[in-house]
Amino acid sequence: MAASRRQATSNRTSWIIVGVVLVLGLAAIVAIVATRGGTKTNDAGSAAVTDPASLVTTIGSVSGDTITSVGNGGVKALPTPIDAQALTADGKPLVLYVGAEYCPYCAAERWAMVQALSRFGTFSNLTFTHSSPTDVFPNTPTLTFHGSSYQSSVVSFQGVETQDVDKQTLDTLSETQQSLETAYNTKGSIPWINFGGKYVISGASYSPGVLAGKSAEEVAAILSNPGSAITKGIVGTANIMTATICILTGDQPASACSSQAIQDLEAQIKAQS
Repeated sequence: MAASRRQATSNRTSWIIVGVVLVLGLAAIVAIVATRGGTKTNDAGSAAVTDPASLVTTIGSVSGDTITSVGNGGVKALPTPIDAQALTADGKPLVLYVGAEYCPYCAAERWAMVQALSRFGTFSNLTFTHSSPTDVFPNTPTLTFHGSSYQSSVVSFQGVETQDVDKQTLDTLSETQQSLETAYNTKGSIPWINFGGKYVISGASYSPGVLAGKSAEEVAAILSNPGSAITKGIVGTANIMTATICILTGDQPASACSSQAIQDLEAQIKAQS
């Protein structure tokens, strides 16, 4: 009888231990699912960059020798001239960007935009993300203009990210921005960039495919190599954007506009008008 009681007690103890293990395991699973469910797809891209401000500085600090060596980087499409009223903000020419975080073509173009505009002023609160993992050129590393600001003495900038990486509504175009996009972006392309009401870029200037498999840090590090396809795409596009902005600012500042590479691109852009 005593042996039977000891056996029963042992069985109960075993089942209690099994029950505790199952409860703890279930709690761990619930915690993991809750964490994943509460994290947006693009949060992983931001978390991967430990010092965003320093990385933005690296992107905007390409040497003059690299700028000259790259030139247009083989980028053949120049900004298209438009016949519109001058676009300004705060008494300065305005560069308006319209895109979305999920868009791989926007992802590629933002690298060049950040570099070009960094030659004229300073960004604050830029963060890193990636394009949609389910679109073409999945997970293209990039930055986002959502939540950022820009300061320059010669040019203004407005960056509108209409949807996040999950295609949820993010930024909303103002009435003025919407009217400009409706009038001059008839195909609805993104990215779409309006330079002071004088020129526009529709779509990416180079293929997002050159960024495939790279982290943001790896892309930034490559920009010192003028022979890289990544450098040619980003710096070449940034040079074209820089020349376009120099036209708007009357070649100010000289540090951004006076090099022969930029002057040559200015001449090509003006020749289209």
